[in-house]
Amino acid sequence: MNTSFFYMELGFERLINCSKIASAHPEYRELGKIGADKVYFSGDCPVILFKEIPFFYEQTLREVAEIQRKVWNYRKVMFLYVMTYTEIRIYNCYEKPKYLMPDDNVYEELTTYEIFKTQKTDKEGKAMLTELFSQTGVDSGLLWTKPDICQKINLQRRIDRFLTQCLAKTADILGRDIKNTETVHALLIRSLLILHLEDRGAADAALLYSRIKSGAESYFDILDDADASYRLFDELYSHFNLSIFPVTDDERQTVTAAHLQTVKSCFTSGDAAVSPQLYGNWRIFDFSLIQTETLSEAYGSFIGELKDKNDKGQFHTPFSLVELMLNDRLPVKNETNHSVKVIDTSCNSGIFLVESYRRLIQRRKNASPRSEISYTELKDILLGNIFGIDADPLAIKITAFFLTLTLIGQLDCQTLWISKEYRMPCLTGYHDDDVLRNSREANLQCKDIFGDTDAETLPAFTGKADLLIGNPPSGTDHISSAIRNYLNKRKYAQEKVLAFMDQATRFVNNEGTVALIFNAKILTNTNKSYRNFRKWLFNSTCVERIYNFSIFRKTKKDNVGQLFIPTAIPVCIAYYKKTLPNSVPSTVEYYAPQTCVQSNLIDSLVIDSAEIKFLPRHECQKPDTKIWKIAMWGNVHDFRLFLLLNDKASTNLKTCLKQDKWRHATGLNGDSKHKDFAPDAILETKEICRYYTSGSAATPNEKYYRKIDRRLFQPPFIAVKKGQKDGRQATQVTASYIDSPAYCKSGVFIINKDGDDTRDMKKSLVAFFNSDLATYCLFLSTSSWGIERDQIMLNEYLELPAFFRSTDDLSAIAKLFDELADELKQKLPDPDFILQKETEINRTLEKIVGLTEKDQILIQDTLKFSLSLLEQGENSVGFSRTSRKENEAYARMIGSELNEILQHSPGKVNIAIYDVRDTDPLNMVALSFGTAAKSAAFKNRQDFARTLKMLNSRSLQQKEPNLYIRKHCRCYDGNIIYLVKPNQKRFWTRSQA
Repeated sequence: MNTSFFYMELGFERLINCSKIASAHPEYRELGKIGADKVYFSGDCPVILFKEIPFFYEQTLREVAEIQRKVWNYRKVMFLYVMTYTEIRIYNCYEKPKYLMPDDNVYEELTTYEIFKTQKTDKEGKAMLTELFSQTGVDSGLLWTKPDICQKINLQRRIDRFLTQCLAKTADILGRDIKNTETVHALLIRSLLILHLEDRGAADAALLYSRIKSGAESYFDILDDADASYRLFDELYSHFNLSIFPVTDDERQTVTAAHLQTVKSCFTSGDAAVSPQLYGNWRIFDFSLIQTETLSEAYGSFIGELKDKNDKGQFHTPFSLVELMLNDRLPVKNETNHSVKVIDTSCNSGIFLVESYRRLIQRRKNASPRSEISYTELKDILLGNIFGIDADPLAIKITAFFLTLTLIGQLDCQTLWISKEYRMPCLTGYHDDDVLRNSREANLQCKDIFGDTDAETLPAFTGKADLLIGNPPSGTDHISSAIRNYLNKRKYAQEKVLAFMDQATRFVNNEGTVALIFNAKILTNTNKSYRNFRKWLFNSTCVERIYNFSIFRKTKKDNVGQLFIPTAIPVCIAYYKKTLPNSVPSTVEYYAPQTCVQSNLIDSLVIDSAEIKFLPRHECQKPDTKIWKIAMWGNVHDFRLFLLLNDKASTNLKTCLKQDKWRHATGLNGDSKHKDFAPDAILETKEICRYYTSGSAATPNEKYYRKIDRRLFQPPFIAVKKGQKDGRQATQVTASYIDSPAYCKSGVFIINKDGDDTRDMKKSLVAFFNSDLATYCLFLSTSSWGIERDQIMLNEYLELPAFFRSTDDLSAIAKLFDELADELKQKLPDPDFILQKETEINRTLEKIVGLTEKDQILIQDTLKFSLSLLEQGENSVGFSRTSRKENEAYARMIGSELNEILQHSPGKVNIAIYDVRDTDPLNMVALSFGTAAKSAAFKNRQDFARTLKMLNSRSLQQKEPNLYIRKHCRCYDGNIIYLVKPNQKRFWTRSQA
């Protein structure tokens, strides 16, 4: 068949035949077993499979359905392109597969998986195909600009999420009768192991099932018979010398045939709530394709959900995050050293240790690629290098299981049930009767590192670790007395993760590295106890790199390509050395993505090069520095402007108000233990508007509140919202002048002083709080907004620089405020007039402060693009395509900047811009050098179309196997420099120039 038409339309290059995957990309060899014809790699990640068929009819569609099921189990590929000579259909490989009955209408059933389809003769369909599903569209992420397509891709039905749901539902059903939770885990764990062995052919090779039960051909046949099931379990434990979740007498007496049927339903159809149904050889899960890391991640997520119910202060660590951290600290490519001691002192489900073990095995294979790795070597690598500690015994057992599964997965499946040598090591120090030994030799120990464990007391861990890695518990609730004492001794905040980060250095050797996940607020919280911790971290250790993934808290639940499931805490990662090297690097690498919107189809993190900063170490070492927040949402120019603004003011509002004896406090706080008074009316926080709010908006009240200084609410007073959403407009700072009696609640901060002579100051403060200048300063410096919660605390408002103290300044601002407030008091205020007055207030403040044109541009671009990215996500104007007018403004600015530098040079810079289309993923501006500066030239980009496509395909630079940096390119051609960046407004602003 001839499908070259669609290949030509799509423009894919460097496609690899699936038959050659094993040699070209051995790490993805399973793709060769799925039944597709070709695969497209974006960077080093497979993202699309291609299948060519003669026609779309019942037989070929059933083949497509089976390929989709296999790809779903494999997880790593999102789309399957199926082509005939005249038609192309694109299928979603994240959609949960279903069994097609012989009499099912296959055409209708497969529409569930269809993302898009078009005919060769359909011009409109071909145009969309080329725009969204071509190589250019895939690599640039144009697909994610189409909500109707994105909505068809539900991550909750992807293999890892669905398996987590299956495990959780099965555990819930079993738990209704089986009160011992370890018995429930034992049934699930054993089933995962047995199915893993079965699908790899180990059971057939040993005729295992027929030996256990006459006529049995699968594990599901065994589960139909409770006695046979436990004969199989006994065989499993005896043959492999397993000590994890051993069969107990209590379990034998508790587990019934009905319970085993629930397990069977879980692993056949995925629904434990229905009676098990077998459809020949078909079942939803294929453990020959499901990766060990997928099993580990799914089970870890399941355990994490159970822990969340008990508020243990720890979120599940997704494999993508584990992989990112280990790619950084334990890479595999071209590495041969497989003697690296790794420890996790809060191992939870063991996902870090499991992946570390797998990597050390691969390093051993790299060292001797022509020799098979033996069981003895696998065991030695495990016992000599992998260590874990956790206070939860269940966590230790789960970790031990997945380490054992990883070891077994490396062995010859044909001999697994035949050979007698595969006796698994006891990693946990548990007896067969499941009682903890008093053993210090075990690699995995159930201990509290702050109570009864120290690095020197672990003989199995002699010499300390080369790498400590993990995701310690976070939060301020349920802190043990041992951790509380540890934190108090060091004068740190009562935040669990701080103790783990400090204690970590005691478990690594002098050259050892620590890589830990922590709460981003630790970088920005201004409390002295947090500053004490930062002083230790950045001065007593050598911090090499910080990842700030706070933005991923904004990820929608089903957002495709998300790094990890949205969490309650803003996530950061710190990499630091225990001791300072002889030559300390002058900068700290800081990776801070500004958006969680996916920019392509790869199952990896893509960070734009503009989001990587190299921060001066001497600034990072200051415990009170604001650089972490500013560098997340701004750049070096923002940091300089922020410092300049504070220098110009010489003092802050808090100092000024204190000198003039102003009062300020949080509004009324409800307290059942202190029912001090009940005001007649309350002005609800949502009713408070920017600039002016009438006291008549207050509503009758009967509730009691804690005692407060009532003079705060004597009109006129200032009310400033803690949160930024005002319920009617976009997220923004809201400060209001209230000139009639009213009481406000704790979501509002009150500022006041007696005397009519304070009115101009109050009006000026309200205008300032609502201004672009104050919003800019607050957005870049406050500890929570854009990090954890969209709120600003009172002390942060009062830390704003105090710019106006003269009577003339106050009068000028107050006059504009009165004009604006008078309009707001009208029944139908004129929005254009209000906008005009707001603009006049902003311009007047800029004049008072002495901002330059470049300062104003920087402020406006930060608010328009950076703040928009935070608040509006994929709907941000920053993702829109660049217009010709914006290209011209960028070109004029960069030309002006360069020619100012070259003012005493005979050479001048000239700019050319190109007619880039909306569908182009890249935009381009050219700089050339001549004897005189000329106006920007406008050129046709057609001659550069192929070059732009080539640059787009190569703009992703692989830093680690699942971390890509999208580069901004500079191409040199004689006297011309081409600047090439993604075709998004946020990269072509005047401040960028």
